[in-house]
Amino acid sequence: MGIFNRAAGESGGEDVRGRWLTPWAGLEAVFDQAEFVDGYAVLRWETDRGGVGLAHSLIDGNASPQMVLRALRLRHGEHTAGQYACVVVAQAGTQVSEPYVPKLIACDLNGDGKQYESTWRQLAAVLGQPAPYWFPALRDRDTIAAWRPGAAPAVCRPAM
Repeated sequence: MGIFNRAAGESGGEDVRGRWLTPWAGLEAVFDQAEFVDGYAVLRWETDRGGVGLAHSLIDGNASPQMVLRALRLRHGEHTAGQYACVVVAQAGTQVSEPYVPKLIACDLNGDGKQYESTWRQLAAVLGQPAPYWFPALRDRDTIAAWRPGAAPAVCRPAM
């Protein structure tokens, strides 16, 4: 049985039913925009089940979904849930199961508010394509704003 077909997490012990960031049949994701709020770059895709945002901190490498959601709520107010069903944050820390792979932490807006760890493979399955990642030292606002799905890897240099 594939990892996306079982009800427990990849380790086998964590229940993932009801989480938004789980691949499902018939999903179409369309890239919408890059939004910049309070030190975060949030790439947004629209799906059949709502918007999903992939956030990268422009300040440090380890923001939390709650910090990003707080910034989005300040901007969008009561319309935040209409814009985002799930926010995923790329962190500089690595996943335990895959050394050297940046960690993804997600939070569903209409769920219990708890954050949970996801994988790049799960995010790519939801988006229908690999998700972009910028290392913290190379998170350039203009480069991120110009990114579009299918684009070649960006060339950016750290500020000196």
